[in-house]
Parts: sequence; structure tokens; C-alpha cells
Amino acid sequence: MINYERNNKTPKSSQKKQKLAKWSIITLSSFSTDENEIYMPNHDIYPIEHKANVQGKYKVLKLFEKNIPSEIKNINKTYILLKELLCGYEIEKGKLISPYEKYLKIQKPYSEEYASLCEYTKEMTEKYYKFLDSYDKLSYGFPVDKDLILYLETLKSNGKTFKDTKSIKKYIKKL
Repeated sequence: MINYERNNKTPKSSQKKQKLAKWSIITLSSFSTDENEIYMPNHDIYPIEHKANVQGKYKVLKLFEKNIPSEIKNINKTYILLKELLCGYEIEKGKLISPYEKYLKIQKPYSEEYASLCEYTKEMTEKYYKFLDSYDKLSYGFPVDKDLILYLETLKSNGKTFKDTKSIKKYIKKL
């Protein structure tokens, strides 16, 4: 069995805590068992893949804004980015279910090592989750307040626009 060292010391700065939270998410997300059985059918709910999808859309939009602004000025960038951020969130019987919660539900440990890693990463994620801003929580597909999701769905459907992609990100971080 692999022995994962647990560091109970809390980092001094909020930035270090946020980095640790992201590290713990990436660690579990990138640990794959049988790609055909678990990973591929559930690709989009893995926190790191959810983040990659969001980051990909964000970077492409920024690239277009910088290099071909005339081509992208009539495109609703807010809708595109919010659609990706909200992908996988569902409301069932009045309860919000996040991609991360779906992810935890489908995990089936295949070995002691995997079970140990899952438990350790879940502990780390819960410990440092509070240091992530709204944008990071959404980009990893983490649980967020149902009202936040409903508000962002309203922004998306009403055609709310921002001057650029960075403004959208900053706005969501403040929520």
C-alpha cells in the first residue's frame, strides 16, 4: 500500500492554500484506473477535465479578442464561457448536483492504493475548498450555491455581455 504523507500544517498565506487546493484536485483527477471503464465515459465530470474544458474556451476567446477582435466582436463570449462553466450542473428535486458530486459517486476503488489516494485527496479538497473563488469552484465543477447557478443561467440566457473575457472571469470571481 502506498503511504501518502498527510501534512496537517496550514499554509500561512491564502494563495498557498489555494495552490494546495488546486494541487489536491489535480492529483486525484489525473489518477486514472481503467480508461475504458471509468475515465472515458465520465470524462467531462473529472474536475481536471472540467477545468481543461473551461480553460480551453477561455484561452481561445482571449486569443481571438487579442488577434482578431473584429471577427469576435459580434459573438456573445459571455454565453460561450458560462455554458462551459455550467456544463454538468443539474438541479434534481430542488437540489443542485455538481459534476464533482457525480464524479465522487462513480469512483470505485480498484486497489488499496487508489482508495488511499481518493481518501487523501477528498480530505485535502475539503480542507482547502474554502480558499477557492467562485470561478475556480465552477471551473472544477465543484459544489456551489444553487442561487449562484440560477443567477449565472439568467445572465447566460438574457444575453448579458461584458467588454472582454477577462471581465467575465473577474465578475464571477467576485460573486
